[in-house]
Amino acid sequence: MWKAYTLLLIIYLAEAGVVVSIPDLKPIVGEIYEGEVEFVLPANADPHLYSPSREDFEKVARSDLCILANSEIISFETEIKRFCRNSLDFSDYNATILSFPGIGKNYHAYWLYPENAIKIAEKLKDKLIEIQPEKEEFYKTKFERFVEEVRKAQTDAEYIVRTVKHYDFIAMDPHTAYAVAALKLNTSFVFPEEVPPSLADIPKKKGNCIVVIAEYQKGTKLEDIGREVARELNCGFSAIDVMTEIRYSSKLISNAAKLSNPEFKNEGGAVSLALGVLGSLALIEALVIVILWRLWRKI
Repeated sequence: MWKAYTLLLIIYLAEAGVVVSIPDLKPIVGEIYEGEVEFVLPANADPHLYSPSREDFEKVARSDLCILANSEIISFETEIKRFCRNSLDFSDYNATILSFPGIGKNYHAYWLYPENAIKIAEKLKDKLIEIQPEKEEFYKTKFERFVEEVRKAQTDAEYIVRTVKHYDFIAMDPHTAYAVAALKLNTSFVFPEEVPPSLADIPKKKGNCIVVIAEYQKGTKLEDIGREVARELNCGFSAIDVMTEIRYSSKLISNAAKLSNPEFKNEGGAVSLALGVLGSLALIEALVIVILWRLWRKI
């Protein structure tokens, strides 16, 4: 009987770890925590409509720590938080919430802003040390390494987007706004998530602009509307990563390459051709930077 109990206890402890409420947070948490990071919300599911399953509650109950995005506005997080032994939530991060034209304060995907990602990682580091004090130096080193990688990626990404530095960016969805702001680019307008985009809402400024959607929005009505906006305003068009599970610093580089190499559909001219050439050069530079950067990280 004792052996059976011990075996069950070992299995239970082996499964214990860190759970994130949404997969978007996994790339940050995975940089600090050494074990497997599980998530509750299925990929591409709407967090505002999701209802946790029994398996979800069991998952968080056996974890050491739950990482939440914002339980004040995401109802399923409120439900699972009651079963977490330890948790970190929006109020713990002291995140910087930016205001954007069209929507005001934006609480969607705030972790895509590098300063906020670092704040989340720092709070995670502190909480893990509290739970596992014997690993203090390990978690401190992991956090320092993460900050170093993000800062280096920021520098490289900002260099890549220099060809579109003075362009205005129109975000078709609030989730993409922070990804644009992360590269210190100007977001001239952001469409609210709840309201269908209308061309009439956009400040009338033609040219020198790029319309942005998220990669997961390709093939949807939002992409069709975004391309229509780009044609009407003579803007470029780009789709960027906001929800993929690639490394956080890699996402900065990837998005910089995509935003600096937008699609242009206008018929004529030299401006479009010239920017296309510059975008291609930026893309080549981005690939070179990624290769050198990965060598630096010894991947």
